[in-house]
Amino acid sequence: MTGPRIMARCLPPSGSAWLEARHAEAGTQLRKETCANRIEKTGAGFRVHLADGTALDADLVLAATGIRPATALTPAHTTGDSGGILTDAFGAVQGIPDLYALGDVAECHNGHLGRPQRLETWRNADRHAKA
Repeated sequence: MTGPRIMARCLPPSGSAWLEARHAEAGTQLRKETCANRIEKTGAGFRVHLADGTALDADLVLAATGIRPATALTPAHTTGDSGGILTDAFGAVQGIPDLYALGDVAECHNGHLGRPQRLETWRNADRHAKA
């Protein structure tokens, strides 16, 4: 995982710590703040080459991919703190008429948090399209 803690965008630090401990108890090895550059099939297993130069042998590989928002087509001032494109509740990009960003790339105001937030869920993308 590329982040400093497990499931940081949807769990508080205590939840991340609990889930990480459960994985450790089950014998799962978590590697934080790195990512897999390449996975090779090796006989009955796999060799996983990490960005930090480490190579790991594994019996099983689970690829749970995340995303980095593509914001190259919008001006820098429209990018929010989480890397998404700042929008209103209906997906309109702030300060640019007739431009909309929907779904995972949109960073909309979250009333509960009091700040913009980017949500990577199918439900968010579905609701943006309906709005």
